[in-house]
Amino acid sequence: SRLSGMPDLVMVLSRPEIMDDVAFHPCVHRRKWESERKIGFVPPDGQFKLASFHVAMETSPRALPLYVRAVSSRSEQMYTVEIVLEPGQCNGRPVDQVCVKVPLPQQAYNIGVQCKTGTHTVSNARSPQVEWSVKSVRAGDQGLRLVIQYLMRSSNSSNTPPAEQGVLAAFIDFEVTGYSASSIKVDALRLLRESYKLFKGVRYATKAGSYQVRF
Repeated sequence: SRLSGMPDLVMVLSRPEIMDDVAFHPCVHRRKWESERKIGFVPPDGQFKLASFHVAMETSPRALPLYVRAVSSRSEQMYTVEIVLEPGQCNGRPVDQVCVKVPLPQQAYNIGVQCKTGTHTVSNARSPQVEWSVKSVRAGDQGLRLVIQYLMRSSNSSNTPPAEQGVLAAFIDFEVTGYSASSIKVDALRLLRESYKLFKGVRYATKAGSYQVRF
């Protein structure tokens, strides 16, 4: 923080009752949270994470900012992976810095990629991977599709599980500025034990975290 002295702050959140698995920074007074569902804390110097928590989808009125449909199929020796991005509802704000990473089996070769939106790169290292980047996805966008096709070398190991003969998952990153996917917002921030005025401002942002789609 950039506050002088030993300020005691109290943060009031909207809908704190929907927060699960809450983990607080050591500076938080836990008794205040347990009794009033308010976050009281003395901020340490510098930047810090005040709290982390989970919100179940059924308790939040918000939809996901981005939906991902993924299908994997095989026709003789050709493997095909198709991924479609569909914008969700995030108050008209764009979903920025979208990045889809698709790890391919080690035996994959002759990799072909088709996409009309964004850019893609193909890594042919020991663990091949296709990375698809889309700068921004907005409401109403259509045709955001990635198609990957590849062949497979036969495995020399009889212990190779059948699941490794195809793509298992896709990993997605994105961010939405000015949007809270959990619907939780800061209603008030109060300053105690200090006489100076507190200039308050809140910036909301949603990031993908550990977002993956399994085939």
